[in-house]
Amino acid sequence: LSTGKCPVLAWRQITTSTPPPSRFGATMVLLDDRGQGQLYVMNGMQLQTTGTSTAPVELGDTYLFELRSPLHKACAATGPALSRMVAGQPSNFYIACADVFDQPANGGQFSVSVRASQQCARCPTLFPTVRETATVGLYRCTFSVDNAGIYTVSIIVGRGDNTDPVSGNPTSATSVDIDSIQAALTAGNGRTDFTLIVEAGGTFNPYTVVKGSSLTLSTAGVSSKFLVTGLDKFSNSVAGGDDVSAVLTFQDNGADGFQVPNQVVDNQDGTYTSTYMTSQAGQYKVQVMLNGLDVSGSPFDLVVMALGASVELSFAYGSFLNTKTGFTFIVFVQTRDKYGNYLTSDSEAIKFESCTTVGSGCADGDDGCVCEGGALNLDVSTDISYGVGPDTTQNYDGQYRINYYLFSPGEFQTLIRHNDTYIGCYFDQGNVTDPTQWTAPLDAADKCTEYNRLQKLQASTARRKLEKALKTCSASSNANNDTAEASCGQMLDNLRSMPLNPRRVGRRAMQFFDPKSGAPVASTKPVTQATFVRPDRSEARYWVVRAPIICAGIGAAAVVIPAVFSLVMRLVRRKGHHKIVERLKFPVDFDLLDFDLVCF
Repeated sequence: LSTGKCPVLAWRQITTSTPPPSRFGATMVLLDDRGQGQLYVMNGMQLQTTGTSTAPVELGDTYLFELRSPLHKACAATGPALSRMVAGQPSNFYIACADVFDQPANGGQFSVSVRASQQCARCPTLFPTVRETATVGLYRCTFSVDNAGIYTVSIIVGRGDNTDPVSGNPTSATSVDIDSIQAALTAGNGRTDFTLIVEAGGTFNPYTVVKGSSLTLSTAGVSSKFLVTGLDKFSNSVAGGDDVSAVLTFQDNGADGFQVPNQVVDNQDGTYTSTYMTSQAGQYKVQVMLNGLDVSGSPFDLVVMALGASVELSFAYGSFLNTKTGFTFIVFVQTRDKYGNYLTSDSEAIKFESCTTVGSGCADGDDGCVCEGGALNLDVSTDISYGVGPDTTQNYDGQYRINYYLFSPGEFQTLIRHNDTYIGCYFDQGNVTDPTQWTAPLDAADKCTEYNRLQKLQASTARRKLEKALKTCSASSNANNDTAEASCGQMLDNLRSMPLNPRRVGRRAMQFFDPKSGAPVASTKPVTQATFVRPDRSEARYWVVRAPIICAGIGAAAVVIPAVFSLVMRLVRRKGHHKIVERLKFPVDFDLLDFDLVCF
């Protein structure tokens, strides 16, 4: 009005399913509440022809049109949140809308759902909110997903029954002009559901998981594994590619010792396999690091158990050679695996044999054989306990204590079976009878084991040579060579005299070794003495013979002397003291004599 110019309004004809009758002068009322509007068309005039005359007729009807929000002609969605995002990180997508006049339109009402695929049971369904931006006709939706997986994003525009799915293309431009919107819709090819891939974030050490029974318990000499699973801060499995390391450190009385080589393999799926093997049983610390930092729970406590028993390495030490009846003597048996580790459970069969004689060996399959086929001393009592050593206040892994009590004296050899096999290393502690003063001869036991191994190897080699020579000799004997046949017989006798007994570890004859050096000691016969030694009775016999004679003489004297003395006294009374004394010719105290007579 101020300029006197009226703007030109552009009108566009819209086709509807139920248009009102044509009219003029109608009243149009638009009630709009953020795009949820209603259009009322009321009253107006209509020209009606009656016969040959035409006259305006006033209309009193009213038409109501529910407006789509907000008369959207087209909406297109685009943005990275419709295709790929990282778990826990907010991401956006945009919606551009134009109305029926191809103009940017605000006031749109949208419903967005983000639903997980069936493969992700723990993934939630999200309903993020769409908000207008500062640009007319442009809307933005920002959301984040914590659980990695595959999702479907659906966008609905409108309200009530007047809704349409929104199509588009995640990589199209976000311009709100109608050409860009149409281009996005064309690129989307009618797609109304968008596939969203949510990837795991960066590996988060506090949430990384280390699992596997070999993480806390293993066996010496056995290849062991545990699994490291990289997770992000939302507990999603990562793709892999991180720097993972694992170090095993032996604990020596609480202090760090040697380290065990460890191999870590990236499985390219977010997991890492750690493999290790150690021959040393004991306590370890397992430090698992990811990108230079400890994972949750690291370092872990690992116990490496001993492998199964190796009888070749078992040994016994204690009192063997000098024993007495009536006393309890002690022998300790230490069991080990093939790596020298002490066994850690009471799983072994230990048997004590006191032998009056030791045979040449037990036949295979003879389970009742004792003392290598010899004779067993039955006058002995034994008691075997596990985990007991010289110091009763400590626990001794793999060690057995044998208390034995001999009832009769004699020469007895002690043999000890470990799992039905005779052990080959015995260490006598000599005259030291106090077990607290004993020390397990570990170094000496290793030397003894090596000694027995070489002895067995030499015997096996000699046997093979003899068998080979016997075979050659037998071939010669077939040529009717009498000399060869006699020689073969001698070889066969020699071969039979050196049987290989699988139940014998050491030498057939019981061999003792020095507990310090481990060298074999000169053979000494074990002797069990009686507690009470028979005394020397020669002097007793002397007195037994002579005592009766002496006693008889004393008895005779006891009879004769009083009789003589009585006779003398009678004479004294008859003839008087003085005459008798004079005849005796030695001085006499008459007062004393009278006293003696009275006493007598």
